[in-house]
Amino acid sequence: MGRGKSSNKKKKLNKQKQLLNAEAEGSKVPRSFIFHRGKIGKSIETLIQDMRKVMSPYTALKLQERKSNSLKDFLSIAPQYNVSHFMIFNQTEKGTNMRLLKVPQGPSITFRVISFSLMKDIANVSKKSHSPGGELLTPPLLVMNNFNTMSTSSMDQNSMKIKAAMLQSLFPALDLDTIKVNNCKRVVLFNYHANTETIEFRHYIIVLKATGVHKVVKKMKTKIVDDVNMKIGALEMMGDIA
Repeated sequence: MGRGKSSNKKKKLNKQKQLLNAEAEGSKVPRSFIFHRGKIGKSIETLIQDMRKVMSPYTALKLQERKSNSLKDFLSIAPQYNVSHFMIFNQTEKGTNMRLLKVPQGPSITFRVISFSLMKDIANVSKKSHSPGGELLTPPLLVMNNFNTMSTSSMDQNSMKIKAAMLQSLFPALDLDTIKVNNCKRVVLFNYHANTETIEFRHYIIVLKATGVHKVVKKMKTKIVDDVNMKIGALEMMGDIA
């Protein structure tokens, strides 16, 4: 009987340790709220829904917004869900803005959205469209390109470092020791264009294809996977206009 009680205690302690470790790991993972402020058009509403899918699984997909909600309301509930970032869209006479805010103490960066394509737009022009499902259960891999481009101004260099750090902090760090290839199903790309001083954002789903097999067998093996081909293209953002 004594052994049984001691083994049960050890099991309980192990479970408690696992829960504590899970909570600790959960608090380290970047989590986000994506919402809007003020009046916006239907296309921006859809863009927000698309961006929530991109940021899955560590974002609130069904976050409810009300006109009466203030920024303080979101800040007050953020700690309950270990939220570390806000992505806030708004529209003015000059265009659409996207503000990234690291909570609770900042910093914040505001980008001007020059143009964007929605998921449904990409699906309409694609030969084979696919509604993302299981791919959203794991976070995307992050690729950042041209952010080390040298600038003549030290102020521009510091500004670029802040922008790059903010964008990078939106996504979980990649652990090469624990990562599983099967979980690598999406890619997010931020590509900086020095000539126009814009950042191009793209979201891809990784497509697996069989090679070195007969064409008929290849079709059988990749019938489902070939339908997985989606991207959000050309969400371009200009420098900090906060």
